[in-house]
Amino acid sequence: MKNKKKKQGNIEKGKLYKLVMNLEFDNPTENENFKSKDYEGLVDSAIKRVPNTFHKCLYGGSVLGEAAPLYQFLSYDVATKRGTPQECCLSIYFLPGRLLFVIEGKHAVITGGSKGIGRCIAEQLLEEGCKIVSIIARDLEALEKAKKEILQLGFEEDSVKIYSCDLNSGQKIIKDLIEKIIADSGPIDLLINNAGTCIQNSFDELPEDAFEKQMKTNFFSAVYMTRAILPQMKERRCGHISFVSSAAGQCAIWGYSAYSPSKFAVRAFADVLYMELLPYEIGVSVLFPPNTATEGFDEELKNMPEQVRQISNSAGVFPLNKLPQH
Repeated sequence: MKNKKKKQGNIEKGKLYKLVMNLEFDNPTENENFKSKDYEGLVDSAIKRVPNTFHKCLYGGSVLGEAAPLYQFLSYDVATKRGTPQECCLSIYFLPGRLLFVIEGKHAVITGGSKGIGRCIAEQLLEEGCKIVSIIARDLEALEKAKKEILQLGFEEDSVKIYSCDLNSGQKIIKDLIEKIIADSGPIDLLINNAGTCIQNSFDELPEDAFEKQMKTNFFSAVYMTRAILPQMKERRCGHISFVSSAAGQCAIWGYSAYSPSKFAVRAFADVLYMELLPYEIGVSVLFPPNTATEGFDEELKNMPEQVRQISNSAGVFPLNKLPQH
């Protein structure tokens, strides 16, 4: 009677090695066809080798959410730091922690940074030693005012760069802008996708263009900014991308049928990037601010429907100066 081949989960060890090597698209090995059950076996094996998975889920999300970072260990380049890829795949006993990102000496790009949350984040980054903060916004006058006031806090003249751009202008405009920013100040280490707008009302009373407008500004601008900046981060295998979503990106709220989906999209996009970029040691994070004391929120209050106002009043308003610390 022939000995059965040893399996790792529901996949043979030898095939596990080949599958893992093929997952690293930069250095694929020999061509081989893999079936869906092979991938299922890989995930099943990974989950089984993580201790206390369900206990961790109380803090980290779903089982797949906990297992997703294991892709980092299945990357050829990451694996070579600890041994062979095969040894790495067969010796997974813990999940990686959050990638450490040191702000000091870095070049950061912030969208929607002339006012409110973006402006406050820019100041906080400089306080923590960021070398250059490149701020993008539509209103040039507001940008110049923000730069002047930030420099009055005692930062060096060259530490703040400003760029006027409508991020709804399309991917080519954004790509050209990023090339200029890199030419001016060097590689970008940190991207903060903060640009956003909010229009609220009951679904049938919202302007017809409210849905497209908010999806363009809140979601697609972040997608295009990330696509423009990511290649140079992947090439250097370092960096961090942060997204400013919203409490409305975690739970649906009455009156936000156009705004909330755009912020949920940001959250989903960030979750996918987190998994895909771990092998490149590029971190991804999301901020979910509640009602925050900004000029933008003051504008919202002027036209806020009564139902939304009642919900908003029950939540209170978060101090702006506390937000960047989170």
